[in-house]
Amino acid sequence: MRDKTIFETTRLTIRRFKHSDASDFFDIMGNPNVMNPIPLKTLSQIESDEKLQELIGYYTLNYYQLEAGRFGFRLKSA
Repeated sequence: MRDKTIFETTRLTIRRFKHSDASDFFDIMGNPNVMNPIPLKTLSQIESDEKLQELIGYYTLNYYQLEAGRFGFRLKSA
């Protein structure tokens, strides 16, 4: 499966999650200031890694049917 960019703006790139996102993904999923307002529980590093793997697996299983889903983003340098 290729690393497909979904769309870009001048400041962001929206794309599928990758394994290399694990540290940044945990920074979000393990942060109570981010998760409490959603409201979802914060995740441990292991839980975060498992959730990221689940999302990546979702793309793999649904590659041809994928029209919408959960995506990662990257803030471009200014």
